[in-house]
Amino acid sequence: MALFLVIGAGYTGGRVARRLLARGERVLALAREAEGMAAVARRGAQVAAMDLSGTSAPLELARLTATEEELRLLYALPPLAAGSGREDAMARLLRALGQRLSRLVYLSSTRVYGRASIVDARTPAAPEDEVGRRRLEAERLAADGPWRTLVLRSAAIYGPWRGLHVALRRGELGRVRDLDRVVSRVYVDDLAALAEAALLCEAVGAQPVADELPAPAREVAAYCEGLGLPGLPASASCEATPGEARGRRVDGAAARLLLGLTSIHPSYRTGIPAALAEEGASIE
Repeated sequence: MALFLVIGAGYTGGRVARRLLARGERVLALAREAEGMAAVARRGAQVAAMDLSGTSAPLELARLTATEEELRLLYALPPLAAGSGREDAMARLLRALGQRLSRLVYLSSTRVYGRASIVDARTPAAPEDEVGRRRLEAERLAADGPWRTLVLRSAAIYGPWRGLHVALRRGELGRVRDLDRVVSRVYVDDLAALAEAALLCEAVGAQPVADELPAPAREVAAYCEGLGLPGLPASASCEATPGEARGRRVDGAAARLLLGLTSIHPSYRTGIPAALAEEGASIE
């Protein structure tokens, strides 16, 4: 038996935890706020709320995982400064787990690819900003141990209560200059399924993750309007300047092949209706 530890049991991590629980696995879910973990607690997970960047977090983590069982970890947090220093909290948390950890899946970001406009499994990481550099540093921390590590570099995550359809509904679609820039996305359940499969296998390396239809926000907004959602405001009619419209196309086929999965939602054309249906069901 293995104990599956989810550090960052929020939007994506919480869904991974629920998938593992449905399989009958033992799950320990950690996040900053207990409220967001209520769904996994109801399904049988052990949950703990803690400040994962705090000085007491490593000791508390060691106490919670004091078991002879194999530990398999999903780390679903962005880089966090530990205490008042610059050391990433991940380094301290991994030291607290030590030799008990056998498997680590880290949810990273396609920001590590910098300015690359076409990305696939062969594209090298070349971050251009501080966010991308810190993500790549975290990836290296994740791989620097006796455990086996697989990094999933996720495109923009969307799903129920998150994404362009939510921004349209709230009238909050900002940054007009980005509307014609191609964006790669992944539905949260697709990312959760990949993360679950990654935890259960022994594959290593780093893989980009995205759905099968990169598209600019203007195109997605037009589709949403056809579903009855509010359209773009008149102020959003201007076009992007050359260069800004390029964006990034991420090919996530290699990750799906490696982990033996097909897309649940290959594009926003099935993903957004699914998100709206889940939102509606929760209200009812």
